[in-house]
Amino acid sequence: MATTSNDVSKFYEAMLSFPGMNQKIKMGMKVSRTNVLLLALIIEHGLMTKNGERLLEVLEVVSEETRKELIELATELLNKADLVDLHEKLNTLK
Repeated sequence: MATTSNDVSKFYEAMLSFPGMNQKIKMGMKVSRTNVLLLALIIEHGLMTKNGERLLEVLEVVSEETRKELIELATELLNKADLVDLHEKLNTLK
């Protein structure tokens, strides 16, 4: 059975309403200003565009080292939020 975009949207909506998902967590970490700025740009552009073209413009100027740091930051955030398993399962929907 093929998964439609609407099915995935409904799943994400349901998943985000799970008990505890709105619970605040403390995330003490040190992040470079570069990565904070890039993460903010990625989030903003990712939310603003339908096809991600502006996001690609931002990512084109990012060094490989910075990309690795952002991936590590994302992993650290997922670990601190105890969301690694959920993230991995969501990635299987792509």
